[in-house]
Amino acid sequence: MTSEILAKRKNIRLKNYDYKKNGYYFVTICTKNKMALFSYRISQKFDSIVVAAGPWPAINKRNTDIVEEKLLLTEKKFSVEVDFYCIMSNHIHIIFNLQTRQGRAATRLAWIVNAFKGWCTRNFGKQIFQPNYYEHVIRNERALLKIREYIYPMK
Repeated sequence: MTSEILAKRKNIRLKNYDYKKNGYYFVTICTKNKMALFSYRISQKFDSIVVAAGPWPAINKRNTDIVEEKLLLTEKKFSVEVDFYCIMSNHIHIIFNLQTRQGRAATRLAWIVNAFKGWCTRNFGKQIFQPNYYEHVIRNERALLKIREYIYPMK
């Protein structure tokens, strides 16, 4: 990237916040150029829920399988739990729960997201995600429930 592009890129992270701090983080990752690459998929913790807005087409199932596999790999490689996720055609919503585990060092949220995106890029053989991502620090249980409902309205 040129320095001109980097200078224009807005820093959307909280200043002086420690992003390896234990807690919940809401992350949205968008595909490059808003390409529709995936089929709709919800976290297996909630797979018994019928998607009211469906039916969702089963196109791009293989792409979706790959992305889901790489997302769940983050739990094995880092001190993080994937609390909830929803894969949509051109973006992914994820709630990560960073928790320091015995024998594992705390990892910054950015490292986790970048590793996930890197694994996907290597598997697809090309960059499929935008360079940045959106995140929100979830500060309490009420906010966590509201974000889960935003990701998947369970009404």
